Amino acid sequence: MSIKIDKRAYMKLIKEDLDWLNKECPDGLEKEHIKAVLCKSIDLLYPAQLKDEKHKGVCPYCGSTKVVMFDADNDICNKCGKYFPGK
Repeated sequence: MSIKIDKRAYMKLIKEDLDWLNKECPDGLEKEHIKAVLCKSIDLLYPAQLKDEKHKGVCPYCGSTKVVMFDADNDICNKCGKYFPGK
């Protein structure tokens, strides 16, 4: 089961994870990879919303206009297949 949280709450959780990681784990490639994945997850889960009305129905990942409503809260791009919050 999962719940949807807002971006600010998610970023707080990520910051806590990064603080723990920096304190407890030795420096190395694996640590850098984990940090990169955690930081990138923010952009992937909470893409920047396009405020311009002319961009409504445009995929924030690939720019395609082949976007359809997936459910009440999310849209899906028919070109790249990614989900993102609906407008």
